[in-house]
Amino acid sequence: MVQNMVNMYSEGLLDLMEMVMMSIFTPPEDLKAKLETIETKAIGRYLPVFEKALCGPVFLVGGQLSVADVQLMECSLMLEEKFPGVSG
Repeated sequence: MVQNMVNMYSEGLLDLMEMVMMSIFTPPEDLKAKLETIETKAIGRYLPVFEKALCGPVFLVGGQLSVADVQLMECSLMLEEKFPGVSG
């Protein structure tokens, strides 16, 4: 059960990070719209899941550090670099 939750969180984070990483291949004329879409998805769809999961516990799953926690940190840093207002 714990491994399934780690996998679920990891897959969601990888999806979000992939959107940010692939934005470098977006043509300059489309970049602003692409980044706005990514920011909207991050704020509206992805980040609330992690905020809810971290309301009480220190770690996402199982009461100990997992790959999902490390990926969340990496993803947070990526988002903060691209969208300074996201870290709020």
